[in-house]
Amino acid sequence: MAEALAGLLASAFVGIAKAKLGSAIAEQASLLWNFGEDLEEMKDHLETISAVLADAERQSVKDELVRLWLKRLKHAAIDISDMLEDYQDTGDQAIAKMSGVLSCFPMASKKIVGANRIKGLRENLRKIIKEINSFNFKNGSGTTNEQSYNERETTSYLCEEPVIGRDQEKQEIINLLLSANNSNDEIGIVPIYGLGGMGKSTLAQLVYNDAQFKKYDHRTVLVVLDDLWEEKMTELDKLRTMLHVKGSHNIIEDDLVQQWVALDFIEQSKGKEYVNKLLGMSFLQVSKLPSNSQEHDVVRYTMHDLVHDLATSTVADELRVFDVAPRRNTHANKYCRYSALRKYDRAVKLANMPPKMRALRFSDSGELLDIQSGAFSFTKCLRILDFSECSGILLPASIGDPKHLRCFIAPRMQNDSLPGCITELTKLQYLNINGSSQVCSLPESIGKLGCLKHLCLSGCSGISELPKSFGDLKSMVHINMSGCSRIRELPESFGDLKSTVHLDMSGCSWITELPDSLGKLANLKHLELSGCSSLKAIPEPLCGLRQLQYLNISSCEGLDQLPEGIDGLMDLQYLTMSSCSQIRELPGSLMKLQNLLNLNLSGCSNMRHLGGLHGLTALQHVDMSRLWKVDLQYLSDVLANLTNLKCLRLCSLIISGAEGSVSYVPDWIGGIANLEHLDLSWNNGLACLPEGIGNLKRLHTLDLSGCSNLKSLPESIRDLGLKSLTCSNLHLLEGDNVSELRIRSLENVVSLEESKKLKLSDKHNLSNLTLAWSRVDDRADQLLEDKDLLAELVPPRGLKNMTLKYYKSESFPGWLLGISHHLPNLVSIALVKLPTCTELPPLGQLPHLENLELCKLDRVKRIGWEFCGGSGRGAFRRLSSFCMVHMLGLEEWNTTYSVEDGMEEYMFPILNHLRIMYCPMLRLKPSLPTFRNCSIYESNKVISSLKEIDKTSHPCSPSRAIKLDLDVNFHDSYDSIDLFHHFPLLRELRMRHLSASLPESTRHLTSLETLTLESCHGISTLPGWLGDLSSLKSLIINGCRSIKSLPPCIQKLTKLQKLEISQSKELKEWCESEENKAKLAHINVQFRDTLLIGGT
Repeated sequence: MAEALAGLLASAFVGIAKAKLGSAIAEQASLLWNFGEDLEEMKDHLETISAVLADAERQSVKDELVRLWLKRLKHAAIDISDMLEDYQDTGDQAIAKMSGVLSCFPMASKKIVGANRIKGLRENLRKIIKEINSFNFKNGSGTTNEQSYNERETTSYLCEEPVIGRDQEKQEIINLLLSANNSNDEIGIVPIYGLGGMGKSTLAQLVYNDAQFKKYDHRTVLVVLDDLWEEKMTELDKLRTMLHVKGSHNIIEDDLVQQWVALDFIEQSKGKEYVNKLLGMSFLQVSKLPSNSQEHDVVRYTMHDLVHDLATSTVADELRVFDVAPRRNTHANKYCRYSALRKYDRAVKLANMPPKMRALRFSDSGELLDIQSGAFSFTKCLRILDFSECSGILLPASIGDPKHLRCFIAPRMQNDSLPGCITELTKLQYLNINGSSQVCSLPESIGKLGCLKHLCLSGCSGISELPKSFGDLKSMVHINMSGCSRIRELPESFGDLKSTVHLDMSGCSWITELPDSLGKLANLKHLELSGCSSLKAIPEPLCGLRQLQYLNISSCEGLDQLPEGIDGLMDLQYLTMSSCSQIRELPGSLMKLQNLLNLNLSGCSNMRHLGGLHGLTALQHVDMSRLWKVDLQYLSDVLANLTNLKCLRLCSLIISGAEGSVSYVPDWIGGIANLEHLDLSWNNGLACLPEGIGNLKRLHTLDLSGCSNLKSLPESIRDLGLKSLTCSNLHLLEGDNVSELRIRSLENVVSLEESKKLKLSDKHNLSNLTLAWSRVDDRADQLLEDKDLLAELVPPRGLKNMTLKYYKSESFPGWLLGISHHLPNLVSIALVKLPTCTELPPLGQLPHLENLELCKLDRVKRIGWEFCGGSGRGAFRRLSSFCMVHMLGLEEWNTTYSVEDGMEEYMFPILNHLRIMYCPMLRLKPSLPTFRNCSIYESNKVISSLKEIDKTSHPCSPSRAIKLDLDVNFHDSYDSIDLFHHFPLLRELRMRHLSASLPESTRHLTSLETLTLESCHGISTLPGWLGDLSSLKSLIINGCRSIKSLPPCIQKLTKLQKLEISQSKELKEWCESEENKAKLAHINVQFRDTLLIGGT
């Protein structure tokens, strides 16, 4: 299979080379160099080869010589493409320098080199042409009819009935297996892929059951790619073990597509189409990982390890993974086009990396990657440079060396500014530096990047303005400025970016107005302004953007109205204005937006009049939650006209005792025949649902959580086949097999028979489950013990996410004590407010658990080896996030546990996020847990226990921590905060409520870049050794009123870019004095009047 796919790649590269040859022949440069005849000959050769490629691809499945021929052809085509790019550059230079006499000599030298290069390529093609006759290839079209793929998850089904018409395919697979050379110990993989439901699993089963297969020495594995995504992993777990499979690979769509474009695999417009094909064939799956707050517009996919291995085998020796850069160039790298470097060593130059390398990716070494100047001067063909797997990167001033670079991905860059020489990358099309909060400026000459189409500055919060030349980026299509919170205004030249289709300015909270020139972006389709909280108005010229389809102004708290000319946005389909709390009415012109499909008004708490909303009959998704000032009868009249709705959210509208409230949902709701999702949650005044709701045959999700006065559901609702139902009454859920259930107020269950009738374990579609009682103080008379009831509520084995709240029994039922057997697929579990629980269930052996939360388990005193589920290896082997909140009785956390051979392992080996809040008695032993980000709040003994760890002989794990957030709140033994030697790689540190001076151990944090002091009223002066923090770039003093001046050493902090001061009047006056302004001239000093409360 890999060889067949490689053949398809050869065909693609030949097509690219032919197209480039055609363009080169037509250009004036070819006449200047007199290479036109050579290029014509090569183009003719490729056209001859194209005529037989389809047959060559078919024969390559069984013929090793044909595969070798295709491999040579593919590399020849790539070399031609690379040569033509160099040739074009040289031609452009020649034309530019023709006026000078002496300039002809270097041009003549380049012409000789070019002639020799073309001669070599031409001879190589001639050899490939001569070999065609020896293979007896048949002429024929190299194209096939493409199938259409849907973006969906596919599933497999093993048919037990006799299968007709698969004999030929079955025999081909058996012959392939029997003819394979399995003399070595390697395991081969034969993947079977295609659209869901085509019979792939059936075909594999036929092969497996065949008598010939029974004789086969099973060293090759049949893999049906659909099955890789199945929820029940029992059989696949065996396969994972046999093949040493670790898991899956996460991919960002934009990065993936732009790398394809940079390598000439596809045209820009075909990106989504090819992604959909990979999804349809189960090569990719939409990622289920949660996105962070800055990734609301980021699309992620997952690639299974087995698929990744297949892709790797397809490119064979074209891909090399280096642990370190090679010290000499070898013949083994002759065909290498794609490289990955796991560890970068400044002492070893990159000059011996493969010379024809087109893509280079650096992996995370756990340290800041400081690239040596001139590191990329050797690259002649490099198209892609990718640092996305690195935790931080410091770019050299020579980053402009790889002249053919098209795709540059460098998130979390640590430079003070984007190096100016990057504008020498004149072919750059994709630039991504997201999360580079240390970057304060872009080069003034950035407009020279004339080919740049996609720019991602997401999270670059240090940038305060855009260069004037920004408007010269005429090719720009996609701009992401989300989280650029310090930008105050856009240059007027922004309106010159007339090719721009997508503009994201979410979180640009300092922007107060938008330039009228934005109205010139005639091709703009997507405009994201959410979180622009200082924005005062939407300029009228923006209403002329007739191609705009998506507009998000949510949380624009400064807006008090929409422009009357909004009807000019004739193609608008999505309008989101949630939490625009100052807007009181919608303009009547809104009714002219007849293409509007999605409208979100949630949280517009002062909205009174809905204007022309009743005329928007095309609307499909509407959210009117928390419109507390709108009359409900008036709202009902408006909604009754919206008969095409698919999703309707009316949360927290019908409030018991509210003025003008009603206790029912109007009958007209049963007339919205297309409705699929209805959210009526937290309408505590709702007493009943209309019988007509049973007419909503397409309804699959119904949320009735918090509807405390709802006692029954209409009989007609039983036949709807709901997928998700959230409800507080157990008896209302019988017979519903949904994917998500939230069951609240379980204390109201009167008999175990009622819970048995629910048959929770038989709800095989269930993925997310919440089981919640009310708080102990809020419970009325209760007939059943919580443990007895929970014993009957056994979830199905396929459950992914579970939350247990307000359970008050001291121990757990049997299924929860054996949870790794009963619920092997759990990814997330939260145990919240269990007031009498004394022991934790053994969660450590859950093989897929990634997120764990423990909250208010006041009687749990110890976390130890029992929590790991026995003495076996690999406890919590996939846990990424662990949160402990309000564990008031917890005294000890043993961070290691003993395994069978007497060795000790860390409880959470790959933990990324650790949060410990309000755990006042907790101490750690015998060692510090591993983590990357940690918040410790009101848990002083956790901090002091680190000093006790220093006194033990127990070896500590190498710290991976880069961010630490401490609320120390010490009032007695202040010396116990001597802990920072545990975190040598720390980059961000926030400390609150210090009652004395800054701990001296802080001075050893030589990698520290951001220091925040918040409400540290005990600090009156900053220490003189503050100047030792040589990497410090940001100093934030928030609400520290006793600090009245800064020490002289502030001038030694040459990398310090930002000083932010709030709620400190005397310190502000000190900074603003003429004498001290000079001392702070190299720093951007900012003052705030209000106390900034940081999140934890």
